Amino acid sequence: MDLWRLDRLYLFRRMALHALGLGALDHPDEEVEFLLAENGQVLWAYDCEPELGRYLAERAPRLPLLILNRLREAVIAGPTEQSIPGCTADHLAEYSAEKISRRLGKLREGAVIVPLPTEEQPEDMGDVQTVRVVHRGPDSDRADDLLELSPEAVADALLAADGRFSASRQLADLCTRKPELALACVPLLAEQRDGGWEGWGGLNELARVPNPAPALATIARVTADYPQLAKGTLLWALAQIMQGWGGQAGSDTAFRTDYLNVWRYLWHAATLEGPDEVRDNDKLDITINHPAGILAEAMVDLIISLPDDEAGDLFGDLDAMARAGGQAAHHARVIVASRLLWIHRLFPDWTARTIVPCMDHTSPDAVSLWQGYFWGGRWDIPLMEALAPAFLSMRGGFDERQLNGTWNDMLADILMEAPGLLSAHHVSRVMRDADEEDLQAMARHFSIRLDAAKEKAGELWLKAIRPIMDSIWPAATARHTSPVVETLVRMALRCREQFSNAVTLLERRRLLRPLDRDHAILLHLDRDNGELPDYCAIAPDAVLLLLSRTIGHDLDSWEAKDLGAVLKRLIEARPDFAERLEFRALEATAAKAGL
Repeated sequence: MDLWRLDRLYLFRRMALHALGLGALDHPDEEVEFLLAENGQVLWAYDCEPELGRYLAERAPRLPLLILNRLREAVIAGPTEQSIPGCTADHLAEYSAEKISRRLGKLREGAVIVPLPTEEQPEDMGDVQTVRVVHRGPDSDRADDLLELSPEAVADALLAADGRFSASRQLADLCTRKPELALACVPLLAEQRDGGWEGWGGLNELARVPNPAPALATIARVTADYPQLAKGTLLWALAQIMQGWGGQAGSDTAFRTDYLNVWRYLWHAATLEGPDEVRDNDKLDITINHPAGILAEAMVDLIISLPDDEAGDLFGDLDAMARAGGQAAHHARVIVASRLLWIHRLFPDWTARTIVPCMDHTSPDAVSLWQGYFWGGRWDIPLMEALAPAFLSMRGGFDERQLNGTWNDMLADILMEAPGLLSAHHVSRVMRDADEEDLQAMARHFSIRLDAAKEKAGELWLKAIRPIMDSIWPAATARHTSPVVETLVRMALRCREQFSNAVTLLERRRLLRPLDRDHAILLHLDRDNGELPDYCAIAPDAVLLLLSRTIGHDLDSWEAKDLGAVLKRLIEARPDFAERLEFRALEATAAKAGL
C-alpha cells in the first residue's frame, strides 16, 4: 500500500490487494480506505478484479460491521466519472451496472447481505468458488438452442448435456429467458431424475420471475406428485426459490396461502436431510447455504415483513423451526439469531425462553448463534437487557480472533450508547480481564465510530467515549503495549476539535508510551491531507505533547524524515517551541537518525 502511494505502478495496488486477501491489517479502516481513496479508483479498477474478487468474498465479510457497511454502501452507490479515468458520462451507466453486479456477487459469496446482482459472476472475477450466485459458463452452457423446442425435447437435451454443470447452467438460462418453458420441463425431468441430480441447481433462477404464482402452482404439483424428490440439489434450489418469493408472499395474501403450504412441505423435507459433509456448527456459511437455513431465512424474513397481527399467525412455524431436533433446527436458530432484534420485538417472551438460553456459553449452539447474531449486528436496550448475561458469558469464548473482536466491538457500542445497561461490577470485571487484543479491538472500534461521526466526532468523544476512557478503561499496565497505545493515539487523532482534550486525557491517565518502529502516526501529522484537521496548525501544544510521549529514541531514516517535517510545521505555528525542552529533544532524536 505504501509503495502504491509513493509510486503509482499498477502492480503495487494488485500486490496490496492480494496481500490483504490473505491477511488482515491491524487497522481495518486503513485497508478499506485504500479501496475507497480517490473516488474508489482501486475498488473500480479493471486490472485489480481477480485480487479484488478474492478480497470481497473472503476478507470483507470479516471486517467490523461499521467498516463493512461503508464498503457495502460504496459498492451499491457505484463508480463515478472520477473513479474510472477516461470513462465518459454516456458510457458510465452501462459500465456501472456490470461493475456493481460483479462486486455485489462477490460480497454475497462471503455471506454479506446485499441486493442480488443484476448479472452473474464473470470469468475475470472467478478465482473464488461461487456460493450463492450461479455464473454463466461458455456459450455451450446457454439455452439458445432450446428456446424454440418443445418441453419434451428440452428435457431430453438437458438430460443429455455434457459437463458436470452444463445442464444446471442451461436450465438457469432457460428460467431467466423463458420461465414458462422451464416450468413445463420440470415434471418431465422429475420422472427421470432424483433430487440429487445436479442439473436441478439451475432451477433457482425462478426466484427472479416477476409473476411467481404460475410457477408456485407447478412446484406445488411436482412436490405433491413426486414427494421423494424433495432432497439434495432440488431441495436446495426450491429453498432458494421460496426465499426469492418471500416478498410476494408478504404483500399478496392469496399467494401467501399457497406459498406457506409449499414452504411447510419443504421444511419437513429439510428436517430429514442427512448431516453435512463437514459438520461444523461454527460455520455460518454452512447454515446460509443449507436448505434448512435458506428456508428459515425465508420464513423469518416473511414474519418480520408482516404487520404484527399477521406475523403472529406464523408464530407456530417459527416455534416449530426453533424447537425441532437435528441440524435443521440448529440452522433455524442461527438464522433467528441473525434477526434477533426484530424477532424479540415481536415475541419477547418466546425469545427469552427459546433462543437466549442457546446463546449462553454452556450451550453447544452458543458459538454458532452468536456468529449468526454478529452477522445481523443489530441490538436495542430491551434486547440487550435480556441478552446481557449470555453476552457476558461469551467473553473470550470464541476460537476465532475475528469473533472475539466483534464481541469487543459490541461491548464498546454498549458502553457508548447504553452506559448503565451492564452493571458496574460486570463491566469492571470485563475490563480487568481484558488482554492486549481486547483493548486494541475496543480502541479501534472507538476510532471507527469517531471517523464515521465526521464533523460530530468531537461531540461523540465528549459525550460517549471520554467517560469510558476516564473511568472504565484500565489504568496503565503491561497490557498497554505499543500496538494498544498506537490504536489509542489513532483514536485521539479522530477526535477533531477535541484532539487536545483526548491527548490530555491519555497523558493524565498515563496511557501514552514510546511506540515501536513502523507505526504510521507521523504520516497523519506531517501533511494536511484533507481527511483530518491540520493539528500542527490548530493544536500545536497537543501535538508536541503527543510526540514527546510516543516517539522513541531509535528511529529509521524515513521516520526521522517524517518527524523532521512535523517539527518544521510546529515551529512555523509556534516559533517559541524552539526553546522548549521537549521540542529540542525531538530534534536531537531526528538528528541522531541522520536527518
